[in-house]
This record gives sequence, structure tokens and C-alpha cells, in this order.
Amino acid sequence: MYPHYKLRQSETQLSDYYIVTERLIQEMTALTPESLWFKAEESGNPNKTYTYSAKAKCLKDFQDVFHKAKDEKPENNRYRELYKFYLAIAPKPTTRCIDLSPLPLIPEYFFHFSCNTSLVI
Repeated sequence: MYPHYKLRQSETQLSDYYIVTERLIQEMTALTPESLWFKAEESGNPNKTYTYSAKAKCLKDFQDVFHKAKDEKPENNRYRELYKFYLAIAPKPTTRCIDLSPLPLIPEYFFHFSCNTSLVI
């Protein structure tokens, strides 16, 4: 059933066969580990409370991360790492859940996940 879902690309796509893109980005932002948090002023103590209620702000933050990740300047390395993380946890068309099993290769991302290596959407 899941392979038939698609990311919603327009607000007019209201079918149950679309994943609400803003909600997915909101969840990925909430899952961002402290080591990859992109707001320098919050390093060491990220404030993620807005991720539970502000879809538009999460989308804006994702856009900023995306654009800075594509910029080759050395100061944007942390945005490239965060964008790689987003791609790693994003659902793939052939899976029913977000598979976290490849991420133990990068243990600092998921030191707080112990038993369950997948997150059902």
C-alpha cells in the first residue's frame, strides 16, 4: 500500500494517497539530533518545541537548509550534513517505514535510539 503514496506537491492534492509534505518536514526537524542542529545560537541546547505546532516555520527552515547545503562554501558544511541526515531518514517509495538501520554507521545521530530501528509513518 505504501509504495502508492506520493509527496504532496500542491495544496490541492488532498487525496489520502499523498503524504503531507509539511508534516513530514516537521517530523524530520523534530528528529534532528543535537549534533546536527542548524541554529548556531541554540547549539548544545536546541529548542525544538516549535516543531510540534509550526509546520510553516519547519518548511521555511528546511528551505534554508536546502539552499545552504547546495552552496559549496565551507561554512555551510553543517547544512550539508543536516541535509544528508534528512535524506537518510526520509521515507523511500519502496518502504513502509523510515528505516533507521543504516544510521548506526553514524552513531552520533541516533545515540538515543536503542531497540527500535524503524519509525512507522
